[in-house]
This record gives sequence, structure tokens and C-alpha cells, in this order.
Amino acid sequence: MNKSDKIREYFRKHPNTDVAAVAGKFEASKPMVYKLRGQVKNEWQPPAMVPMPEAKALEVQVAGSHYKDMPIQPVEFIYANGIGYFEGNVIKYVSRWRSKGGIADLEKAKHYIDLLMELEKKS
Repeated sequence: MNKSDKIREYFRKHPNTDVAAVAGKFEASKPMVYKLRGQVKNEWQPPAMVPMPEAKALEVQVAGSHYKDMPIQPVEFIYANGIGYFEGNVIKYVSRWRSKGGIADLEKAKHYIDLLMELEKKS
């Protein structure tokens, strides 16, 4: 691992470290260290996992009980399985169609499937 890689790795582990301190530690110029810190700051970072809400939030439902009455709420299943936005909406609408929106909910689920298919075909 060369000096630049070591400095980048150091900034990944210690992002708030002073540039002068890092330059001294690695015997590097400040301009070089500033540049490497900028590179690390611009790297893509995966989003932090959001903890599942406390049970209290799952016990409350605004407008109806079509989710609350289910043994496993769609949001719990979607979250636990890391399911994406489009797929999550399909699960939501299909799981509630009999107790809330009827055929309109099935149409909404189909719409999200159509959107997902269209976007996937483009990529």
C-alpha cells in the first residue's frame, strides 16, 4: 500500500482529523493531504441501516386497521427483507386490497409492477 492509499485509509477511519496532523504523521505535503481527504469525502458511502421502529409505532395506525390487524405488517416484512420502494408498494397494496381499497389497490400494485418493469428494461 503506497503513502496515498495509507492516507486515504486513515481518513476513512478518522474523517475529522486535522490535515496538518495527518501530513505530519505520514510525512506528506499539506496540499497532497487536502486532495486525498477530498477524494475520501467524495467516495460513495452506503446508507446507514435505519433501525426498525419501536413496537409502539407499529401498534399505531392512522386511518383504519387494515395493517394493524395482520399478524405481520407489510412494513415489517419489507424492512426485514430489504425490499425496494416499488416492490414494497406492490406488497403493501396486495396485502390490503380485501380490507381497504378493493380492485383499486390491485390496480395500484399492477401500476408499480409496470413501473418497475419499464425502469428495469431501460437499465
